[in-house]
Amino acid sequence: WRAALPPGAPDGLHRFHPARAVGAALVEAGLAPVRLVTEQVVERHATPFDLLRALRALGAGNAVPGRALGDGLAARAAMARMAAAYQEAHGGAGAVPATWEIVYALGRRAPTFE
Repeated sequence: WRAALPPGAPDGLHRFHPARAVGAALVEAGLAPVRLVTEQVVERHATPFDLLRALRALGAGNAVPGRALGDGLAARAAMARMAAAYQEAHGGAGAVPATWEIVYALGRRAPTFE
């Protein structure tokens, strides 16, 4: 998506935290990390547009404030550039990957003695 944006446009993409940041957030919240496990899942889609349809079917959307492009011709042009960049980077049909890193975290509140 970043490669498809016009020069100087904000990317408006979500930033996801690595697993170690999730563990640090547990500690910052006053919890003792008990277990932190990650799992990586890769789905393959025929085209970038099939990937987008799958994301929408999951209910995934872009909630980033001030996202780069809205509706209209600019958005359609960026989508076409994004699709071309994916096809170039990943090859033919069925080669568009969506990689999910799932973080399972379990924390326990430390007992308080008063």
